Amino acid sequence: MVRLEAVTKSYAHPGRGRLIALDEVRLDIARGSVHGIAGFSGAGKSTLLRSINLLERPDSGAVLVNGEDLTTLPERLLRERRRRVGMIFQEFNLLSNRTVVENVELPLRLAKTRKSQRRERALAALASVGLSEKALGYPERLSGGQKQRVGIARALVNEPDILLCDEATSALDPRTTDEILELLRGINEERGITIVVVTHEVHVINALCDRVSVMEKGRVVENFALGTPIAPQSSISRYLFGQADRPSRGWQVISDAQ
Repeated sequence: MVRLEAVTKSYAHPGRGRLIALDEVRLDIARGSVHGIAGFSGAGKSTLLRSINLLERPDSGAVLVNGEDLTTLPERLLRERRRRVGMIFQEFNLLSNRTVVENVELPLRLAKTRKSQRRERALAALASVGLSEKALGYPERLSGGQKQRVGIARALVNEPDILLCDEATSALDPRTTDEILELLRGINEERGITIVVVTHEVHVINALCDRVSVMEKGRVVENFALGTPIAPQSSISRYLFGQADRPSRGWQVISDAQ
């Protein structure tokens, strides 16, 4: 379903050369799975996630979705392919001056979907996350969990094949987190949508994921299948699963000459 082949991404850092966010990452994500990307801040998790729909374009390597390398597509085709990839953010990213249903309609507006279809599909997406009664209200009247449900409805309105979740529960309290995780698991099971979850929370991994890839300094250092005995080898994995002290973290720095 999703394959990253030797994907590298770096950023300029004034006075310190370049920072490598992704260092020849290789990763396979199976169709219909819930795949976690775990690690601490600066490990490259969000950069990897945003590389899947090319919101972050790699310096080198290939990003294949359904066997098609997105890095080779012209911009028009890339925009079309992105409509099949929904995204959920940590900060919700709702427009305060738009109603809830208008927020959900936004991806359809960008896709130039007819107005009558936009409203019908947005209302159906809100119903699927249990928020039909909030459709004509405004985001400021919603709780954090309800705002994230609106974000999920917005991500689903284009009927995507893949759902990317960037720390989608880290701003929520534990009870609301569990409710959102249950909702995401239901979406995966009922619709067969492939879900990729960036997180630093072991609880999220255990509650939601089928597999998890652990990142450190821009590399995937280990992969695990959940539900099987875990014997982590890397220091970062041992810390995440409670078997070691926290290791050092951060991006690798290289010089401009490299």
